[in-house]
Amino acid sequence: MLALLSCTSRLQRASATANWQPRVLACAAHHRPSLCLPRVRRRWVHRAGFWHRFDSLPASSPMRRPPPQNKNHLASPPPPLQPIPSPSVLTKGGGGGGPNNHIAPRGAAQIYSTLVAVSRRCGCTAPDQRYGSMVAVMKDAAEDAADRKARYVTSAEMARHSSEGDVWVAVQGKVYDVTSWLPLHPGGDLPPLSLAGQDVTDAFVAYHPPSAWSALGRYRVATLSDHAVSDVSRDYRRLVAEFAAAGLFDRKGHGCAASLCAMAALLLAAVWLVLATASVAAHMAAAVSLGFLWMQSGFLGHDSGHYVVMRGRALNRAVQVLAGNCVAGVSIGWWKRNHNAHHIACNSLDHDPDVQHMPLFAVSPRLFGSLTSAFYRRAMRFDAAAPFLVSYQHWTFYPVMCVARANLFLQSLLLLLADTHTRVPGRLAELAGVAVFWAWYPWLVSGLPGGAGERAAFVLVSFAVTGIQHVQFCLNHFSAGTYVGRPRGDDWFEKQTRGTIDVACPPWMDWFHGGLQFQVEHHLFPRLPRCHLRRVAPLVRDLCRKHGLPYQRCGFWEANARTLRTLRDAAMKARAVAAAGGPPPKNLLWEAVNTHG
Repeated sequence: MLALLSCTSRLQRASATANWQPRVLACAAHHRPSLCLPRVRRRWVHRAGFWHRFDSLPASSPMRRPPPQNKNHLASPPPPLQPIPSPSVLTKGGGGGGPNNHIAPRGAAQIYSTLVAVSRRCGCTAPDQRYGSMVAVMKDAAEDAADRKARYVTSAEMARHSSEGDVWVAVQGKVYDVTSWLPLHPGGDLPPLSLAGQDVTDAFVAYHPPSAWSALGRYRVATLSDHAVSDVSRDYRRLVAEFAAAGLFDRKGHGCAASLCAMAALLLAAVWLVLATASVAAHMAAAVSLGFLWMQSGFLGHDSGHYVVMRGRALNRAVQVLAGNCVAGVSIGWWKRNHNAHHIACNSLDHDPDVQHMPLFAVSPRLFGSLTSAFYRRAMRFDAAAPFLVSYQHWTFYPVMCVARANLFLQSLLLLLADTHTRVPGRLAELAGVAVFWAWYPWLVSGLPGGAGERAAFVLVSFAVTGIQHVQFCLNHFSAGTYVGRPRGDDWFEKQTRGTIDVACPPWMDWFHGGLQFQVEHHLFPRLPRCHLRRVAPLVRDLCRKHGLPYQRCGFWEANARTLRTLRDAAMKARAVAAAGGPPPKNLLWEAVNTHG
């Protein structure tokens, strides 16, 4: 701590005698109040990298809490830090001799690194550079030079760089050429391609951890000359910053170990009921247990795909393969590719694979125009058979959901075995995990003492129970707003709220929905652990109300009714198309194989 204060004091003395540009030392302000600065907890709070007077915060701010009444804590704030000299001044010696000389040659970047290291040794948090102007950032001389040399481009000029071989994006007004990064992007190439040529700040803030920000600099090519931030985006980023300052993104709290134990108990119960009993009813109970096992493994795989649920990334990856590939037989690589495309283009009829179910389902009559899927890279043809199938989709919805899991198995095998062009990290490990599933599940089914009829019933019941989860996925989006075209970076918040629906349920039912009932909050804050979604829901609702955006929420049965009404409305219009004579059939089998539920 003494070393940290000493470095800060030297920087303050250096700024008193040198010509300086406005810079704020953010690193020394990031101490945990409970550890390093207990005196400021009565009248001052720490938010988004700065100290604020408690009474200056908005009344609705989640950071405004009643101050503790501790007489041992002083009411005065910490002494304000003076702006430090610009890195260029420091590297020149600060205008003379004196105390500056022994730190000036080191440069601002090294001083910054030293302060970070000292603060971490003291148990303090490191500076947060995720939110641009909302958090002070100390630049080094190289970054200042890059700012001076960067050319300026307009949004229209940047929009021309939106092809697969030429991808530019802007984050906080800085333009980056990420074409070479696409094959290495952990989230796949589809999200950057969907938003290419646009300002993607909101999406970048939502989906990326702090470590991703440090990798942007090497791809910097220009600066936006007409950069602007909407009121909605400004409020959204402020809310993200407050959640980060409160540590919500770091506190998992959802009980990964408890989930794994529950999954183990369900699996052991199913195995015991099959092998140790001769009752058909007990065997069907084992199938029900397997269905709930797959539901919980899906929730755990979903959590581990959005944020780190274990102490390290290697363990987190192991949980993904265990929950997805080994237990459920679904490739986590296929799921992440599909799910990332869904999140970034929520309810886009031609970019979101979760609303592309032709020829079985059509959530909008606009799908009758044979749109081209950006995910599957082919046309979703509304052929002669599709009008007939879609005409009865409100009747076939639940039966199809009962067997929809079979399609997930097929899609996983197609990706891992047949699709050699798509990059799948750890393909061999995923294949091994899927092989584990196809070893234990057929073995368990073969252990049933009954004939083929009992075994078929066992498989159907296990699929039907986990079909509840497929229904849950559809309830969140089928009856929400849809659109055609690429997602836009400047209305990302609006598209997420219009394309999602929350399902109201009591807290004791959270295990049943796995956090998916807070779909609006999850889409806006995908890195937020599910245990916090109920807490932040009122803040999201207030933000939507402030900007006149829909915040859709209904009960479980009402959500089912709304979904069926949406399907029926499209079915009636499909019947009209069928009566008028639809287009000739083409490639119906392939369309059916690529249906998602």
